[in-house]
Amino acid sequence: MPPYLFYMLIFIIYTMTILLIYSYIIIFLTFRFQHFSDSKQK
Repeated sequence: MPPYLFYMLIFIIYTMTILLIYSYIIIFLTFRFQHFSDSKQK
Protein backbone atom coordinates (compact mmCIF):
# COMPACT_ATOMS: atom_id res chain seq x y z
CA MET A 1 0.00 0.00 0.00
CA PRO A 2 1.58 3.30 -1.10
CA PRO A 3 1.82 6.12 1.46
CA TYR A 4 -0.48 8.49 -0.41
CA LEU A 5 -3.36 6.01 -0.10
CA PHE A 6 -2.77 5.89 3.63
CA TYR A 7 -2.84 9.70 3.85
CA MET A 8 -5.95 9.76 1.68
CA LEU A 9 -7.66 7.33 4.04
CA ILE A 10 -6.68 9.43 7.06
CA PHE A 11 -7.92 12.57 5.31
CA ILE A 12 -11.28 10.94 4.47
CA ILE A 13 -11.77 9.67 8.04
CA TYR A 14 -10.77 13.07 9.43
CA THR A 15 -13.19 14.91 7.13
CA MET A 16 -16.05 12.53 7.91
CA THR A 17 -15.46 12.94 11.65
CA ILE A 18 -15.44 16.74 11.38
CA LEU A 19 -18.62 16.70 9.28
CA LEU A 20 -20.30 14.38 11.77
CA ILE A 21 -19.36 16.58 14.75
CA TYR A 22 -20.33 19.73 12.84
CA SER A 23 -23.76 18.37 11.85
CA TYR A 24 -24.33 17.12 15.42
CA ILE A 25 -23.56 20.60 16.81
CA ILE A 26 -25.87 22.25 14.25
CA ILE A 27 -28.72 19.84 15.06
CA PHE A 28 -28.16 20.34 18.78
CA LEU A 29 -28.10 24.15 18.48
CA THR A 30 -31.18 24.14 16.25
CA PHE A 31 -33.03 21.96 18.73
CA ARG A 32 -32.00 24.22 21.63
CA PHE A 33 -33.00 27.34 19.69
CA GLN A 34 -36.43 25.93 18.77
CA HIS A 35 -36.98 24.79 22.34
CA PHE A 36 -35.99 28.23 23.64
CA SER A 37 -38.28 30.10 21.23
CA ASP A 38 -41.15 27.70 22.04
CA SER A 39 -40.79 28.28 25.75
CA LYS A 40 -40.50 32.03 25.19
CA GLN A 41 -43.78 32.21 23.30
CA LYS A 42 -45.77 30.42 26.00
